[in-house]
Amino acid sequence: EFFDLAQRGKLDLFFLSGAQIDREGNINLTAIGDYARPRVRLPGGAGSGMLYIMAKRVILFKTDHSPRAFVPEVDFKTSAGVAPPNVHRPGGPAKVVTPLCIFAFDKQRQHLVLESVHPGVTVEEVAANTGFALDTVGAVGVTAAPTRTESSRSSSTGATSFRSATTPTAVTIPGMKSSPTRRFRSRQACCSFWGER
Repeated sequence: EFFDLAQRGKLDLFFLSGAQIDREGNINLTAIGDYARPRVRLPGGAGSGMLYIMAKRVILFKTDHSPRAFVPEVDFKTSAGVAPPNVHRPGGPAKVVTPLCIFAFDKQRQHLVLESVHPGVTVEEVAANTGFALDTVGAVGVTAAPTRTESSRSSSTGATSFRSATTPTAVTIPGMKSSPTRRFRSRQACCSFWGER
């Protein structure tokens, strides 16, 4: 049904992840290392290539933020962040949410830019844990903490913090309506979708 909805232009928002994500928003779900002789064989795209292009907005997520996860160039391009000019692409990457920050996808520059860092995290910490050079558009903000109501709702679902008990279990994604149902509920939402741990 996801595929049918996406192809009819009715899938407004979709969440994806990858073993590797690069600056251009490409994701790797196929192999780490050389494709013919990989160090690790991954489960594959499961249709992510089509959904990444057809869903109106895609929010990528990672439950870890390290140079292994955010690489200069993915080892295998399972799903492309940028399409060639002659390819019809109604959707694509909008944000990347990690335990440290939120990246936004800059359509004009065609790559990720650092939008905000989570409370208690510095831009230097994000840079040290990212395998590509950080780019920004203006000042880097601090991710808004969830409201008391949102925190209690995410706590009642069993969601846990990425970093510590003081880190919010839900993060506000800039540009999204404030309804709690439209918030990204960090770890639980991520893990339940792709089975990532």
